[in-house]
Amino acid sequence: MRFKCSSCDEWHTGIPGWGWRYPFAYHQVPEAERDRRCYLTDDLCVVDDRQFLITGLVEIPVIDSVDVVSLRVWVSVQRKDWFEYQDLIGQASRDKCGPYTGQLDSTIPTYPDTFELGTSLIVRNDGIRPLVQLNPCEHPLWYEQRSGMELSRVARLYSFFEHRNADA
Repeated sequence: MRFKCSSCDEWHTGIPGWGWRYPFAYHQVPEAERDRRCYLTDDLCVVDDRQFLITGLVEIPVIDSVDVVSLRVWVSVQRKDWFEYQDLIGQASRDKCGPYTGQLDSTIPTYPDTFELGTSLIVRNDGIRPLVQLNPCEHPLWYEQRSGMELSRVARLYSFFEHRNADA
């Protein structure tokens, strides 16, 4: 897929994925205390043994294309679900577990507030990050995940994330 960037006016091929390395809950802990109060890997996070988070992908189909926009986000889940998922890491066949109920722990720029939107975290095989399926709600992100995103919207997201263009 090709699209023209609304910031640099150049044509780009393909869609990069965007995401957040740390959950919001992790940033709420003072930096000097994180080693003591947080456990963090690329896929998992625990804060104060009270908040249990798993990273997953919000996937949004691009209309009239086979391409998908992937946003790597963090989802807060129940303790028991977190430990079950932790035991699955490294296993090829793991889709018989879950789905896990959770809430987004990521704020996604260019959308109205996404923090704490309800989700289902759907486990996938072969080391693929879980799919984050938003629960039905009156939110543009849910509508896009369900109905797809126009190519012009992909160009605006690219402009925002790649060029930090807040007007995108």
